[in-house]
Amino acid sequence: MPNYLDANRSRLRQPAWGQLYRGTPLLKNPCDLWAECQIMDECKPKLIIECGTYLGGSAAYYADRVRYYAGHVLSIDLNVKKWQQSAKVQFGDISLPHRDNLSYQIGQSSVDLELLEYVQSRAEVVESVMVVLDSSHLYKHVIQELHAYAPLVTKGQYLIVEDVFLDPTDGPERAIKEFFPARPEWQHMPKWEDMFGPDLTYNKLGFWRKK
Repeated sequence: MPNYLDANRSRLRQPAWGQLYRGTPLLKNPCDLWAECQIMDECKPKLIIECGTYLGGSAAYYADRVRYYAGHVLSIDLNVKKWQQSAKVQFGDISLPHRDNLSYQIGQSSVDLELLEYVQSRAEVVESVMVVLDSSHLYKHVIQELHAYAPLVTKGQYLIVEDVFLDPTDGPERAIKEFFPARPEWQHMPKWEDMFGPDLTYNKLGFWRKK
């Protein structure tokens, strides 16, 4: 039987590119976004660190979701101006959305050492931290992010690696398979991948909970 995602990926990707959240483009697979919503409600993180802001739609969504339990979102991106320019034809002028529980670190790589010191200082003062890795999906970058951000995730919270379906030889999948097997404190949570049926996720092998 053919893989559904392989056969329909181009069709499934269109809603991910075109969807808006409260007027802001949100570049997520809707199935994965709903899984993340359920994870947030279950774990109630006080801080979500998002690597990869894009145009801010997912950061705003996360912030609106976690405000009910006094959560905050820190979103990080190197190239927001580039994304704003490339999206201008489709969406017009886009500004990053503002929320009182949402802050940005723009213009620095997620693995910049100075930035990592700042992020660590933010994570140290809250009781629960969740991380979403959705910036560059190249293996070299994702493995650096895993080493840098996995230690910040607190017990019972999640580290989510996005878009694992991309390039299995030089993308997130390779980084995941290298990083997690030697770390028994992490548990793969496949239940979130198959909520709406097999292979509808972009994040196969991407949902990890710290024991």
